[in-house]
Amino acid sequence: MHVHSFLPIVGLTLVTIAAAQDNSTQQASIPGGMFVLTDTNGTTPNKRWLPPASSAMRRAPVKRAIAGICDNLPSKWSYQGCFTDSPSLRVLSGPSTCFDDTGSNGATQEKCIEFCDQAGYSVAGVEWGKECYCGYLLDSSAVKSPETDCSMTCTGNDAENCGNGGRINVFTNGDSAPAILAATGDFTSQGCYSDSASARTLTTRVSLPGNVRVSDCTTACAAQGFPYAGLEFGQECYCGASIQNGGAPIADKQCDMACTADKTQYCGGRGAINIYKSNLPARGPSTVPDGWTSEKCYTDSPSNRALSFKVPNFSKFSVAQCIAECDENGYTLAGTEYGTECYCGNSIQNGNTPASSGCDMACAGNTADTCGGAGHINIFQKNCSPVPGCHYGYGYLSTTHVGGLANCADACQANPDCQSIQWGTDPYEGSGQPFCNQFKYALPLPVLQSYHDARCDSFSFYDKACSF
Repeated sequence: MHVHSFLPIVGLTLVTIAAAQDNSTQQASIPGGMFVLTDTNGTTPNKRWLPPASSAMRRAPVKRAIAGICDNLPSKWSYQGCFTDSPSLRVLSGPSTCFDDTGSNGATQEKCIEFCDQAGYSVAGVEWGKECYCGYLLDSSAVKSPETDCSMTCTGNDAENCGNGGRINVFTNGDSAPAILAATGDFTSQGCYSDSASARTLTTRVSLPGNVRVSDCTTACAAQGFPYAGLEFGQECYCGASIQNGGAPIADKQCDMACTADKTQYCGGRGAINIYKSNLPARGPSTVPDGWTSEKCYTDSPSNRALSFKVPNFSKFSVAQCIAECDENGYTLAGTEYGTECYCGNSIQNGNTPASSGCDMACAGNTADTCGGAGHINIFQKNCSPVPGCHYGYGYLSTTHVGGLANCADACQANPDCQSIQWGTDPYEGSGQPFCNQFKYALPLPVLQSYHDARCDSFSFYDKACSF
């Protein structure tokens, strides 16, 4: 018999046998999806079968792992090994995250790699079962460890290892780490410096549109006349006339954030700023007018001004310009504040006191000058050199007895006719009370040198503009 004529007979026989079985058996279900065939007499033959799984019953495929490492890592990423790590000195200094302890939101090597990759970092590491760390390169403190040290399973896949206590599984996509740009244009790198949001190392913030690279910041600072430029947190730009508020060099590895517009360049970090200095000749500070000296930095506030008169429409000026403006208006004190404000007065008011810091902003009209800060004012005072001697009544207005030179000056300030004062204690008077003589003429007044030299030397003339 030919084979092809035998096949239909075999098929017909199988169908007949199946039909006979259908008439003599029934299905009994068992929890879990298994079915057992029983005959009509209730006896159970030695046969079991599983029905085809529906889509709802099929499990999602789980990625395989070999020796605790996923064998199907994302494109370009490869395993580097098990390394030491420490909470006090992380071997990966970029952003980090912590996954759930169990379940679908638990940690896996692939999830950590995805987290770091999306943040723009080329190195990822898993630790303590659920922790994920990112960076551009491993810190030099990292030491290669035996693979058995990284034996804690990942909370999201127990076939994978996620480091251990003080141990981290490290992966990389092979991209080169960024570098501190040595120079750009006329600016040269000064290195990585410390910085603080409350006391900026470079005190003038410049807003730049869009993503930022080093040259964007140096160009913006140069356009405003600043010799220093600095970048921080990947995209923040600061300018300054000098390094302020105790900013000091720190390890380059603390400036660990790439520029948002160029991942090959570093743009500072958290509390760390990459500083660049112009090679062009620096503009010098303005010359303080003769007869004026710098007092010191004082506190100030909009509601309680240290100096009462604000010079209007004076947003771009130097220290010398502010002093000249106050001197021209007859004031003895001049103050510069917030880089763009100029104030005048004859006394420091409203309880404002000297401050040890806070006057650190460059003047808008000359970035080499310092013009106070936020809530702080640089105050300059007109020199008040005493002119010793007696008087013979020329321009004399009145005499009062007041307790101190400052009170004498205040009494003259309160009298619109008073232009100068003479103050002192007559050694030949028994009372010992000081005299405060007011005059209607400004200095220099004609001075009489009498034969009582001690008396004349005990008195001195002062201009009304003086403040004590």
